[in-house]
Amino acid sequence: MKPARVRIVHLIESLGVGGAERRLVSDLRWLDRRRYEHRVVYLTPADALRAEIEALGVPTYGLGMRGLRDWRSGLVRLTARLRAWRPHVVHTQVFGADVYGRLAARLAGVPAVVSTVQTMPYDPTLSRFYSRKRMAADRWTARWCARRLIAVSEPVRDALVERFGLPASRICVIPNGVDLVRCSPATESERAQARLALGLPQETLAILTVGRLIPEKNHAALIAACGLMRERHPVRLLIAGDGPLRAELESLVARLELTDYVSLLGTRSDVPRLLQAADLFVLPSIREGLPVALLEAMASAVPVVASDIPQHRTIVQAGSTGWLVPPQDEGGLAEAALSVARDPIAARAVGQRGRSYVVEHFSSETLARRLQALYDELCAAGAN
Repeated sequence: MKPARVRIVHLIESLGVGGAERRLVSDLRWLDRRRYEHRVVYLTPADALRAEIEALGVPTYGLGMRGLRDWRSGLVRLTARLRAWRPHVVHTQVFGADVYGRLAARLAGVPAVVSTVQTMPYDPTLSRFYSRKRMAADRWTARWCARRLIAVSEPVRDALVERFGLPASRICVIPNGVDLVRCSPATESERAQARLALGLPQETLAILTVGRLIPEKNHAALIAACGLMRERHPVRLLIAGDGPLRAELESLVARLELTDYVSLLGTRSDVPRLLQAADLFVLPSIREGLPVALLEAMASAVPVVASDIPQHRTIVQAGSTGWLVPPQDEGGLAEAALSVARDPIAARAVGQRGRSYVVEHFSSETLARRLQALYDELCAAGAN
């Protein structure tokens, strides 16, 4: 018999500002808290979103791990917590939380474990970004400890089948959703105020990108494209996010003499405000799952340019809801961006079509109902 109130522990590496973390907040906002009792556990100290989660009435617990190498004590503490809380489901997101959560849940006797996979797992063309040990741990715990996996897109699901050796029946596709209240088109007044706060003149083409400063996000190509644009139109590139490549990207900006054109803003909790100021959102990634940042830009009716990879093709229809440019094509990025400056009316129409598409297919409220159905299915199976 299904429990009257399902106890769910959500486990994630951190509560920093990122796509997976924002998805967690969105899910918690829309899941029926009369039917589900939630707790959030995060491994590392980063907790920028903790207050937002607790404001929803969801308690949080930080394990305080110094890093993924602090695995023994972290695993012991997590297992003890799960035994005390006795959840019906443990839902993990992001590599460290996936591996620790799956193992701890198995040790604690949790009936069901589900993991959300946000990115393309272990692309062989990008093997320099991960170790074989990491892949083995992820694949083994997914196969033997997780009852179901959630892929955020069909390409991610297909990669899990291929690289983890999982049957397709154990993987369901539930895309990342967008909070349509948080991300909505800016009024003229909001746009003017947001641009004033960032020091953006009216004639400047404001380009925004959001994401961790890591190789997969391909910020270097966008910075180089900005260098191609500056002689043809006033431009300002705003890069929101932080990560291990920050110093390298700052050096690139200086070397290309783009200091007056490129701003590395660091981690920001006000992305909707940045979107209000932007004329264009660009995501030049070489690898993605289903990027929340791109969906939020489209929900805000900001025109988008994205790299032409399978994951982006699932949400961007070239020429209709945005533009697609081959990865590493700096000239193509520059031309697509300048087309927005040349014809702002047509660009606004693209932005409006993008929002309509997201409203129809990626509403957080709608997708939360699909997640609830999966929780109920897992609990029903565990009761039999």
